[in-house]
Amino acid sequence: MKKLKEQDVCARFLSIRHPESNPSERVMRELSKFFGIYCHENHKKRVELLPHIEGWLNKTVASSTGYSPLELMFGCSKPSDFDNMLQKPKQNALDVEELDTKLERAFSRMKRKAAERERRRKRGNAIWNPKLVDKVLAKGQNQSDAAKGVIDKFMHVYQGPYIINKVLPHSSYELVDSKGKLRGEFNKRQLKSYRTFGDSIGC
Repeated sequence: MKKLKEQDVCARFLSIRHPESNPSERVMRELSKFFGIYCHENHKKRVELLPHIEGWLNKTVASSTGYSPLELMFGCSKPSDFDNMLQKPKQNALDVEELDTKLERAFSRMKRKAAERERRRKRGNAIWNPKLVDKVLAKGQNQSDAAKGVIDKFMHVYQGPYIINKVLPHSSYELVDSKGKLRGEFNKRQLKSYRTFGDSIGC
């Protein structure tokens, strides 16, 4: 709390056991994705990856705001990896956005995106009914192991692809691997359609 006050940061307390109300959890979810991609085979690599991931997140334009965190935090121009390689054209003073303008536009965009998410939530997702011999991914039951330095959040969430061998009652499916070995029964909520590059995505 003392450090936050020194930085003029107002701390707000949240309900315990309700991580959804904590905005930092959204960033933690992104961190888990990066760790799952880059160090799923060696979780101890996460320490050396953190500075790189921090830079990527801070320089990436967020779809919710339309700006990168660096822009909104410090008012700097939009970062680009091509600035050092290409000759940068002179910027017109009228094209430079003030920080207050960026913040207003970001807030407006966030409200609009939140309304769109709420509409999608009420409308529901497209109906997906897996069929026999369809290829699917199944959510794994990963477990952490402190002795081996294994963290479940850094493992791949889905495993597969598996093949639907039987359609069971109550939206359940029996899955087998490519060699026909039984992998178990899974509810549809634990499955995800398997696609390869070039597959068309239906609505």
